[in-house]
Amino acid sequence: MHKPRVVILGAGFGGTYALINLMRRLRPHEAHVTVINRTNYFLFTPLLHEVATGSLAHHNVVESLRSIMRPYAADLLVAEIQKVETARKVVITSEGEVSYDILVVATGSKTNFYGTPGAEEHSFVLKNLYDAIKLRNRIIDCVEKSTTVEDSVERKRLLNFVIVGAGATGVELAAEIADWFFDTFKKFYKHKINCSDISIHLSTDGTHVLPQFHPSLRARSAYILKKKGVQLHFAARAVQIKEKRVIFADGSDIETDTVIWAAGVTPENLPADVEFARDSRKRIIVNASLQVENHPEIFALGDIASFTQAVVQTDAQFGQPLPMLAQVAVSEAEIVAQNVARSVRNLRRNLRDLRALPLAKFKYRRRGDLVSLGTWQAVADIFGTRWSGPLAWFIWRTVYLMKFSSWSKKIRIAVDWTIDIFYPRDITKA
Repeated sequence: MHKPRVVILGAGFGGTYALINLMRRLRPHEAHVTVINRTNYFLFTPLLHEVATGSLAHHNVVESLRSIMRPYAADLLVAEIQKVETARKVVITSEGEVSYDILVVATGSKTNFYGTPGAEEHSFVLKNLYDAIKLRNRIIDCVEKSTTVEDSVERKRLLNFVIVGAGATGVELAAEIADWFFDTFKKFYKHKINCSDISIHLSTDGTHVLPQFHPSLRARSAYILKKKGVQLHFAARAVQIKEKRVIFADGSDIETDTVIWAAGVTPENLPADVEFARDSRKRIIVNASLQVENHPEIFALGDIASFTQAVVQTDAQFGQPLPMLAQVAVSEAEIVAQNVARSVRNLRRNLRDLRALPLAKFKYRRRGDLVSLGTWQAVADIFGTRWSGPLAWFIWRTVYLMKFSSWSKKIRIAVDWTIDIFYPRDITKA
């Protein structure tokens, strides 16, 4: 009997959770499963801002894929994905070709600079582990250099940080940088740095922070950020990033040595021998079973996939594709795993038409949103119930902690977080 080959492209939230759910549904003899990813670890991206600001060590926000896969009969290929040849059912990688019967595309997203001149060249981003380490080292370098600079203008520019984008990433990062400076650096550099020289700017082309939240939580978030010392700039669209300056649409500018771009993401390109149907954001359009149009053997999920349902329980208008969020990818992974398992059994038994096992339909139910606003502060909107302050912060940490698969990782992070309550954050370069 033929043993179907299942290949999963990408090991972010979509790919990793699809693998875990799939291997719980399949017996080892039923299929040969291979994951192709450019690294050998799963990265917990919602905690990257804590790596960038000295709260967590970088190794605590990653989990070995081989460790996750160990209980299951699955293979890992660490390689770059170069092309998908649907005609031959082959994935071409930097390490050779991998054939498939069923393909799961979960290649995720990358930073979207929206064609802004100089943004890619002169901005820091926060999308992967190296980005977080690079940003952390940059902030520490700026602080150290500022202690030796006599010129006040240069010193203020060194300690001036501009974050473009007031979504979850930008807001969480702004709050954590403020805590790092005013709670930690202030203690170690109290005779070297004047707090009046430190400026943390958060800009957005919108009229409020965290647009996905209820207005009351947006207002609360803005209040907390301002209280922490973050300067908010609304209706401020960045139109050009220079080496030491951010220029806005209204002609105003801010002098800075460090610009952090957190204004959005765009799907990772997936080169293929055919052009998949895509939406206006270049996401691959999928049907109710999360299959790619004209390719029933290919499933897509997460940031790369564009799924639209008639009624979505969000503040967005009905008929809009689901947002590019981790919780969407995790929800989609359950259905993809269920449908891949059924497809595997259909292939093994050569079941077709009416005898084939039917595929499940995906229906998304929004669980809620959680955003950290620094130590002891967060906002939460869960099933329509809204909180802010220490309770929301505790819920945020608990929810994210439990999403790690290994107990050893959960314990390490819990220990790091506990230490942070009583001791200053780490200020050493990684």
